[in-house]
Amino acid sequence: MKNIDLDDKDIERIFHDYRETILNLNPNNRNIEYEKAYVNLRNSWNSASNSLEQSLIYELSPLCKHVENYSIVRKDAYQYYESDNMNGSLLDQYAHADIMNGWWYCFKFMFGLVDRKKKSGIEEIKNIIKEKENKDVPKVLLKYAREKGIKTYDEEAYKWLICFMRLAYTVGNITPAPINPSADPLDSWEYKLNQYQHMYHDYRGDIKNLYFLDYVDNEQIIKQNTILDDFKNNPGEYIQSRVELIIRRGYRILKNNKEKVIEDDIEEQLLDRLIKDYLIM
Repeated sequence: MKNIDLDDKDIERIFHDYRETILNLNPNNRNIEYEKAYVNLRNSWNSASNSLEQSLIYELSPLCKHVENYSIVRKDAYQYYESDNMNGSLLDQYAHADIMNGWWYCFKFMFGLVDRKKKSGIEEIKNIIKEKENKDVPKVLLKYAREKGIKTYDEEAYKWLICFMRLAYTVGNITPAPINPSADPLDSWEYKLNQYQHMYHDYRGDIKNLYFLDYVDNEQIIKQNTILDDFKNNPGEYIQSRVELIIRRGYRILKNNKEKVIEDDIEEQLLDRLIKDYLIM
């Protein structure tokens, strides 16, 4: 296997979670109680025993808005996109960013949660995996689902779910967005690409650079009309595809690689690094 052409700094950049950036901001709020709550949230994040617990800590906090809406996130993510065919800065043209693969539906489907606003189920799951002795998180989640009488899947599906939630707010899953289209239940990349193609079928400038080049050859969009059924039949396979897609895209963005694919051994090493360093903390 050839040596990966990324150093540790590059790898950390691909896997950098923008939620950490947000939580390390100075709250700069004159409300003392708010500042205390923000510091407590940051401490809870830093003391979490695994990446899934961190995701749920962030999700449960009333202090945090959508990650992609923070200007500091957009400014950092946008720097990697070429602007040869663009007039003016991306920040001026694209006031919104979008998460191209959403994790919430995958999470709630696998744990029988219906309403995002009802936090009790999320809190319960957070509590069962927060103890540091619970190192094998996929097994803990599988055991929890069985005890709750929820339909269960193989352990690999829970592993990929944790990896997905860890990558959801990295550079490979964030893109400038001229408009955030209504999404399918999965909030899937395929659906959004179809929507963008429909809305901008006569335009191939920024849209091609920001979306199509990152995903498919010859702008032939993968059919998305059966993707939800495919997910329900085999959620682990769908979620794994999200993890691989985000890693591939993050690599190409960081390396300014215009090729459609990265070499298999590089992708394999990045996946191994993700599982080793971030799946179990």
